[in-house]
Amino acid sequence: METTRQPSRLKPTLVVVTDAHHFRLFSTGDHGASISHIAGDLDSIPNPPSRDHKSERPGRAFSSSGVRRSAIQPKTDPHEAAEKNFAKAVAEQLETLAAAGAYNGIVLFAPPSFLGALREHFGRHSTELLRAQVHKDLTKSTQDEIRDHVEAVLRP
Repeated sequence: METTRQPSRLKPTLVVVTDAHHFRLFSTGDHGASISHIAGDLDSIPNPPSRDHKSERPGRAFSSSGVRRSAIQPKTDPHEAAEKNFAKAVAEQLETLAAAGAYNGIVLFAPPSFLGALREHFGRHSTELLRAQVHKDLTKSTQDEIRDHVEAVLRP
């Protein structure tokens, strides 16, 4: 009795397009010739002005000697803290997807400054699947423009 082998279906590649405030996921199985948007990505984080992140006046403290008081500056910028939190959330979602084993690779498009923040939070699974990191902000690009960039990166 002869058995016929079914061709194994190749796992798709996960395409991540992100910046410090937006996150889009795509999937491609044919070296970028076509891509499909994956539902359920993280929403954009709100980006209010710095004045809305903090109180009207900075805190006050007495100096180490005397009775003089001076303003205390915040140790971190609220925008930087929000971006770091967003980078951590994106990296955690990528790690979850990579650990599930549904993809054979990850292609990441992000501006250089945000790419560095993402790398700090990458887990073992997402690091192993990372095929390409492209220093480009494509968050406002159309799906066709993104497909062209993906195809250029994945072309054999």
